[in-house]
Formats: sequence, structure tokens, C-alpha cells
Amino acid sequence: TKTHIMKKTLFTAFLTLTTFVLFSQSGSNFTVRLNTLIPSGEFKDDDYDDFLLDGAGGAGAGIGLGFEFAKEIEVEGLSIIGSVDVLVNGLSKEIKENIEDDLDPSDKITYLKYINAPVLIGAKYSLLASNIGIFGKFNVGLNMLHITNYEVEYDGYGTNTLSFDNSMKLAYGIGAGIVLNEKISIGFDYLGLGSHPIDGKDTYEDDSFDSEVDISDYYDTRDISISGIKLHLGFIF
Repeated sequence: TKTHIMKKTLFTAFLTLTTFVLFSQSGSNFTVRLNTLIPSGEFKDDDYDDFLLDGAGGAGAGIGLGFEFAKEIEVEGLSIIGSVDVLVNGLSKEIKENIEDDLDPSDKITYLKYINAPVLIGAKYSLLASNIGIFGKFNVGLNMLHITNYEVEYDGYGTNTLSFDNSMKLAYGIGAGIVLNEKISIGFDYLGLGSHPIDGKDTYEDDSFDSEVDISDYYDTRDISISGIKLHLGFIF
């Protein structure tokens, strides 16, 4: 749709602009980060009665990869930063156990995953000594949420699949950490990644019957607010 095209264009433009600004002059560096995202709030909520369609994300701890670009400015210790992360969270053990309790042991389940891709720009202030330093930062931008398909293949029957629309919302991050030998970054960020609607298609297929409905038409859904603590180990170049 036109809305999806506009969102993709905006996301690409934001990323391109951030990279261009940060690397248009000398004095830049970048950090490659290994991340883990510990969900919080509604994103973490494992209330099975509210799972997915009524505001409870049921997410477990996730992993990811990220890049942060930094450009020093004239104020000592202050840098403009831009970052791109891809963060993948599966479902919590509690939610999976509840789902399995509702199904026959011979049914096959493909669990959904939450994939968040925040693109942020902001500022970082650093206090660096010869071999150790500390920093604090704040940034804002956009987050795109992609939810992979949730599928149940019922033994002896058909297959029910929930496929989800992508969503893009405003996002922010605030964090701090330490730098070792100007080469290794260890830190954390609190990420607010937006309140996202749950919509898409609910399909069922078997040998004699097919159906497809819009999730928002068939269910009374509520947005899920995505947030969490991101921990990172980074390598500075």
C-alpha cells in the first residue's frame, strides 16, 4: 500500500541522512555491537489471557547486532551519534508452555519472533582517560517492528497461520557505559520502541477448506508497547 511505501521510504531516508551527516567530515568512528534485549513492561508481559491480541507481548530475552556511528563536534567530549540495530526476541518459556498445553502433543508449532529495527540519532557525552572512560547518551528516531508468522499445523486437520503487518513508530533510547582502551565499549540503554498495532491476516487451510480474514476485523486487538533494556559489548573502529 501507499502507507507501507511511505514508511519504507522514510526509514531508508532517515538511515541515509544519518550516515551521510556523520561521515561527511573527518573525526568519525564507528562501533560494532553485540546486543541482548531484555524486554520490559507490556512487551515482557506473559499473561496468557492477554497474549498478543490484548497488549501482552510475552517476549523472552533476545539477541541482536548493531552499529553506532559517532562524529566529534567542537564541544569537548560531545559527539553526534547515529545507530542502527536489529534485535530479535522470541517468546518466553511461560507463554510457550501455555500454548503447548492448549494443543495436542502431535500438533506442530512455529512460534513467532519479534524483530525490532530502531534507527536513532542523538548525542553522546564522554569522559575519557588513557585506558578507561565513561559515557552517557540520548537519541531519538524510528523503530520498525516485524513479527514473523505464528503457525499451528493441527495433526490430522489443517494449518492455521497468523501473518502480521509491519509497523513503524517513533522511538528513543537513553544509556550509559564504559570504554576500555578506546577500543571496547560496554554499556546499556533503555529503549522505548513505540506502541505498535497488531494487524495482518488469519488464514486456515486444509484439504477441503480455505479461509482468510483480517486480524483486526476478527479480533478486538490492542496495541503492544515495545520497550526493554539493551546490553551491549562493542568494538570501536
